[in-house]
Amino acid sequence: MTPFEEYLVKLLQGRILLSGEVVEVRRQFNPQGHLPCITLDLGIEDTTDYYYHSFKEKERVYFRRSSEIQINTWCNKEEDRESINTQIMSCFYDAIEHDYTYCTQYTNGRCKTQGKACPCVSPTSSRAHKRKCPDPDLYKYESLQTRYGLLVGTTMLSTPRYMDEEGEHPPLLRSVFTATTDYVELVREVGKSNQGLESLDIQLE
Repeated sequence: MTPFEEYLVKLLQGRILLSGEVVEVRRQFNPQGHLPCITLDLGIEDTTDYYYHSFKEKERVYFRRSSEIQINTWCNKEEDRESINTQIMSCFYDAIEHDYTYCTQYTNGRCKTQGKACPCVSPTSSRAHKRKCPDPDLYKYESLQTRYGLLVGTTMLSTPRYMDEEGEHPPLLRSVFTATTDYVELVREVGKSNQGLESLDIQLE
């Protein structure tokens, strides 16, 4: 999987629920499989630039890539579609806004950095009330965007398009979101060379 695919799976897996049951994120749609479900289709994947970075006698080569992925939701009931689509949009925008539950140090109410309850579970600051980590440096906050190399201001989600298959019994309701981003990916690490270094103004989420 590409870094953006991994990001979307991490973002959605286990977070979309219907009547308390998890809606699975799958690689491919199976008409005979259990519904509802979510699938991801990789669309455009272009390398748009590259740059070098030297650190501790190593030269690292990074590619900047532009990625487009379709998020498909499949179900048989209109109320299920509305609930799933609303939850997907909520997950997507909560992560972009750095909701504390999307920190890579957060697991089941606990902060891995401190080895105890996340301070946002028992809010003690104005940032915690806003679902933000109260001290990102102390708690080593890391967003999912940073973990997967997504670049600031490039991650977007379209409104869903309906591509229903009315001929099925019951009708197969399909919604399609288009998610896009730019990300950086380490592609090579070699011994330090004498070549001049090139750099881009890269800022992670």
